[in-house]
Amino acid sequence: MISHNSLNRRNGSSPFPIGLEDQIPSDILGKVVQTSSNKNYAFTSMDDNWKINLTRTFVALSTKRYERWELFREKLNVPFHALLQAYSPHSFSRIGLRYIDVIKRSELGLSDTPWEQLLQPYIAGVLSAPHVGMAVKDIQSRHDIELADGASIVRISTGFTESANGGELCFVIDSDLSNSTGTSKEDAMGTLDYFNLRASRLIRWCITERLHTAMEPEIV
Repeated sequence: MISHNSLNRRNGSSPFPIGLEDQIPSDILGKVVQTSSNKNYAFTSMDDNWKINLTRTFVALSTKRYERWELFREKLNVPFHALLQAYSPHSFSRIGLRYIDVIKRSELGLSDTPWEQLLQPYIAGVLSAPHVGMAVKDIQSRHDIELADGASIVRISTGFTESANGGELCFVIDSDLSNSTGTSKEDAMGTLDYFNLRASRLIRWCITERLHTAMEPEIV
């Protein structure tokens, strides 16, 4: 998500901000919802996998089926430049990148593997305790960690959730990387590239080699 605090407002007869209507790609114009009170435009692809939210103060892109950062970045470029054209911000008060990883053991052939063998001890917490881990029915934790640039943080939230079909107990690693110190429009995409790199290292830091191998990572 990218939000800005410096903008020029424009008026026009179209219900969309100037420059927006012609720039949103057709595959993400399946559904359009506008909340008139705060001008929140929501664009959803026909398959519901992609969603763009745009107001005069922020733009956000989300997907339910993340594949590669390069593809996501390419999709983000469209609403990002639409925001620049429509509102001419000079800087962004907050910029962020969030990954929500749901670990479903049955899909990885690990149904009978204890969580302590899949998660690092500092992430598993009480799940690593002998004779106790298998009895844990719910667990939640949250940590805010400063990143190496000294200006950004990552909020790591972990815990259990049930799968939508079958009610399998899954483990969630929610990584929300952000910078709220102010980012120029020229540095915005570079900051997101930095967040993506840190997020890739973070998920690897959270899991064991056994889980990493079971996920069949691609070599790039």
